[in-house]
Amino acid sequence: MSISGVQRYPNLQGMMDQFRSLVNDDGGGNDGPQGGIIATNNAPFTLPFLNKAIRWLYRKLRNVGDPALIIDNYLLLGIPALTQPNPAVQVSLGFLGYFDGFENHSQWTLPAGAMGIDRLWERASGTGLDFVPMSARPDGLAPRMQVERMGEYEWRGNAAWMPGALVPIDLRIRCKITIPAILGPNINFENTYVPILDSGDAIVDRMLVYYAKRFAPEQKADAMADSAESLQDLKTAIVRQSQREQNARRDFGEEAVANFAMWNNDL
Repeated sequence: MSISGVQRYPNLQGMMDQFRSLVNDDGGGNDGPQGGIIATNNAPFTLPFLNKAIRWLYRKLRNVGDPALIIDNYLLLGIPALTQPNPAVQVSLGFLGYFDGFENHSQWTLPAGAMGIDRLWERASGTGLDFVPMSARPDGLAPRMQVERMGEYEWRGNAAWMPGALVPIDLRIRCKITIPAILGPNINFENTYVPILDSGDAIVDRMLVYYAKRFAPEQKADAMADSAESLQDLKTAIVRQSQREQNARRDFGEEAVANFAMWNNDL
């Protein structure tokens, strides 16, 4: 029988069943014939262990560039123009909204779960033209008067800071993400999935590390070794997949447009 859709991802119930089996708690309990007695779905440590293990896995896989943790072509349309040009003014895009240098607009925000920005593009709003890449400035924005493009951005304070523009702008964002916490007492473990293929073993093995730390410290070293092996298998698969794709520099024209625009903006 073929498996498709979200069923290809590990669900919480399958991971908890595996976890209970490994800690020898897969007997009958309040949650059913295999619901366990200590490590039940409703045990006080269950969701904290699950959330911590999932966050841990996401951090490790982001560090090797797992494409499953990337959002691209996230569009923010019609960001308003700067109404009072001033080289001392900067605008920002954050999780609470877009700050235009004077007031905040909550309708434009970073993607939920974004972990910084990988790349940022812009175009004049309503034109339908190609998006032009913006330049990252980790050493700070140029103190200049605004023009008809943002041109550059700096990531600081969990927001993208930009010079502002004299016309409304559309932004296109590419960034890495994290997963929101699994919360609430009425979670359906059967229908809640972790959207990373073949990640169930790595999550369960990491939960065993936390379980051993709390209930069986003498087993922690073995649990750590198993967790490291499961993680390495996932990371190796991701890296090998990326190595199958031919590396190449970005098209000369794209970078030339970005650099030319920046020379204009800095003058």
